[in-house]
Amino acid sequence: MLKKGILWDFIGKFFKQGIGFIISIFLARLLTPEDFGLVGMVMAFVAIAQIFVDMGFGTALVQREKVEEIHFSSVFWLNISIALIITLTFFWGAELIADFYHREELIPIVKVMSLLFIIYSLGIVNRSQLLRNMDFKSLSIINVFATLISGIVGVGMALTGYGVWAIIIQSLLSGVVTLSLLWLRTKWIPSFIWSLDALKPLWNFGYKLFISGVIQRIFDRLDVFIIGKMFTPSDLGFFTRSKSLNQLVVDYSSGSISSVLFPALSKKQNDPDQIKTIVVKALQVVGGAAFLISGLLFISAEEIIVFLFTDKWLPAVPYFKILLLSTYAYPLNAIIMSPIQSLGRTDVVLKLQLMKKSVLLSGFIIGFIWGINGYLYSLTIVYIINLLLNSYFLNKLIILPKSKLTIELIKQAISTIISAYIILHFHSYFSEILFLRIIINSTFFSVLFLLINYIFKTHFIKFVLNTIVQLYSKYKQ
Repeated sequence: MLKKGILWDFIGKFFKQGIGFIISIFLARLLTPEDFGLVGMVMAFVAIAQIFVDMGFGTALVQREKVEEIHFSSVFWLNISIALIITLTFFWGAELIADFYHREELIPIVKVMSLLFIIYSLGIVNRSQLLRNMDFKSLSIINVFATLISGIVGVGMALTGYGVWAIIIQSLLSGVVTLSLLWLRTKWIPSFIWSLDALKPLWNFGYKLFISGVIQRIFDRLDVFIIGKMFTPSDLGFFTRSKSLNQLVVDYSSGSISSVLFPALSKKQNDPDQIKTIVVKALQVVGGAAFLISGLLFISAEEIIVFLFTDKWLPAVPYFKILLLSTYAYPLNAIIMSPIQSLGRTDVVLKLQLMKKSVLLSGFIIGFIWGINGYLYSLTIVYIINLLLNSYFLNKLIILPKSKLTIELIKQAISTIISAYIILHFHSYFSEILFLRIIINSTFFSVLFLLINYIFKTHFIKFVLNTIVQLYSKYKQ
């Protein structure tokens, strides 16, 4: 069940991210960095407010062993009520957000995007039901269709001159399609019942995750607030473009595993030894994948951005390269947090969030003294510290082979640095054609990376070789 869930979730993420990435290429070529910056300003507020719609109840429905209709319906009506309040608040408070950024053109954008809260709230319970059943196949298909349909409409609007509204309608349509397919798949209709007693046990689990989530969202978007306030929409557009590219590394190296681990480990919360085995293997494999993908993107950062988005996006290159220096820590942190949540230790999650955000706040204060680049460099140190904090608290719950994992990650880091240094040293001798240079860079880097892993005898190379052998055996049969 776990392997099947990971496979389907990966397939879904692969196609969703792939389609979404292709759509973003078209939009980036058709629209301006300022268009993306304006939407980014509004989405910073939307993303933070959106977590108040869920309030941790969606995750609590997945984690709780026994859930009845009264739980599902009570959460549904609560989500709808909160979403309506937030939607009205955003609609009538649009001018305040516009005043914050000193951008009057944001008013209609905020009002239209306030509908996202209602759309999102209507599908929370349905999504939780599919997650409880580990029906990642359905979730994957739903996400892919929503991305494809909304993307086609968005590109069509961009081609016909709708500008920034192409991105806005794309976001709304994606939510509507997702919602429709969730309801069709689950065939669940809420009952007209509501119980505070049914919500209390869910809240006892979810409220700490909710507080933790609010803190996480605020700090995730704090850079957007600061850049949007202190710099131009174009600067924010370049930053968000580099950040979205960087997110691909996170999604492809650990997205499927971390999203599947939580419900899977929740079912094994009384067997810490099995949880330990799964987590250690995940960290070893994901660590190698994260370093490999980060290195591939780093050595060809300029070529990739110019080839995909044209040279009008060149200012995003330095942001992108600096972000990649700490990208490997994202998937590792996601893996480490999954068993902590699955064991029901939301108190640890909240404590960690408060500690990590204190470190991140220091990074904001110190980093932005030297501008956007200074902030991004500070993130490299911040995420290493976060990784150490997460590992320390997980080790208090499950004794991990710390030295074994540390040595494995050091080997991966050395493999990446050596491979990147060699490729960049001979970079100027490669083809002048952008696409060919990307292919040559990627091929030589991958070969060098895997070769050094083989010399180091890492668990990652063992996993890669075993996978190749298994696929070859199945092919021969």
